[in-house]
Amino acid sequence: TEIAIQLAAELRGRNQAVALVDADEQAPSVAQRLGLGLHPNIRTAVDAVHHATGRLQSTLSKLPVAGVEVLSGLPNPRDWYELRSGEVVEVLAELARDHPYVVANVGPRIEDLPESGGPARFAVTRATLSLADLIVLVGSTTPVGVTRVVDWLADGRSLTTGKPLHIALNQHPGSSFVATEIENELRRTVAPQSITVLPFDKRVLRASWEGDFVATGPFTKAVRKLAQLIPTYAETSP
Repeated sequence: TEIAIQLAAELRGRNQAVALVDADEQAPSVAQRLGLGLHPNIRTAVDAVHHATGRLQSTLSKLPVAGVEVLSGLPNPRDWYELRSGEVVEVLAELARDHPYVVANVGPRIEDLPESGGPARFAVTRATLSLADLIVLVGSTTPVGVTRVVDWLADGRSLTTGKPLHIALNQHPGSSFVATEIENELRRTVAPQSITVLPFDKRVLRASWEGDFVATGPFTKAVRKLAQLIPTYAETSP
């Protein structure tokens, strides 16, 4: 969530419209993190697009400082069963008409475990990844964290094949030797387009308590380098 928020802010620095969508089916928290209201949200946006109950633009919350427009996630993750993946894809596609950059924050689970009589589990996450032009996979610089990154990529191969993949390793404690070893191992295993190591930064914790953007420091500088790897799109391009 922190990286998605900061990436959106960095992309907005290109003076182009940016939409930040919280499509995390497990722990949607962008609205809470930024001190926004829980309504309107992605459910409202689906109704606006799929059922023509209003304007999609009216479901977005605009951040006065960064100029990023935010589509909040569902207030209660248990309500995700009410959303169909195709409906969310329609919302994302519609946002892309007016926003050269749509940053969609999704959860870590992608397994397909359909329940009888209901929508497939984590279908929204899989649909969002399938629609994406580029994927930023976030992990941690621990043995377990690296293993989870590799396992996720193995499970999600069908969703990521052919897409630029960037790996971001968050909250690294600072050992350059460990960071280099992890990067080498990941490059041997999965060959991503880039690997960015984001250092532990107390400013991130302070910003989360204040509901504000992270102050300039090691974290924001690392995300800025990551953002520079994302192609520049014309204002008229989805």
